Amino acid sequence: MSKFLIAAICLLLVGCAKQKPWQEVTKDGPWFRPGGKAVVYQRSIKKAYTGMPSTLMAFEKDGEMAPIDRLGYEIDMLSESSKVVTAWVPDQNKYIGRFLVRTPPQALYLVAVDPIVLVGARENYGGDDDDYGKTFFSAIFGEIPIATKVPQEGESGMAIVNTNGELVKHDIKVSELPNVFSLGLNDEIVLTLENNHLVVARRSGAE
Repeated sequence: MSKFLIAAICLLLVGCAKQKPWQEVTKDGPWFRPGGKAVVYQRSIKKAYTGMPSTLMAFEKDGEMAPIDRLGYEIDMLSESSKVVTAWVPDQNKYIGRFLVRTPPQALYLVAVDPIVLVGARENYGGDDDDYGKTFFSAIFGEIPIATKVPQEGESGMAIVNTNGELVKHDIKVSELPNVFSLGLNDEIVLTLENNHLVVARRSGAE
């Protein structure tokens, strides 16, 4: 075995040894199926090469762990060619990597995955309502909070849904709540209003 290979294995083992156990952040993660919410976990690690601390986050869905950072990239890839997103104002031609940063008309919250559903219900983040302690990064939109109860301001909002690889916008009118839209066969998102918050549920269409 070469010295290089031995060194590489040692670095890998050191990196793994410095990973702390997963810790539960919240059971109130995004919906991933009708009646099923993902549990959000995080753990701290030290990078093998630099020794710098970093935090990993993941969803647990029916016993399986899925990295959260992939969600940001998936949203960026969908948004890059989306007619909905490209109509939003670019941030002074600022790029992060290949992606042009844009400002949505309302702050976005991740409420569901498989497929991805984002809800916008207020102009900006801020205040105690946004102290969720669980966000992930999108190059186009920045930090996106994870929530199924979203602060509502004004009389309108929007839901952005990944429908067969294309982002589709659904307008939300507070005066017409509850609002129901389909994600597929026997799979629906239900929006209701409770104490100035949009409450998001996911149910079987047969219910």
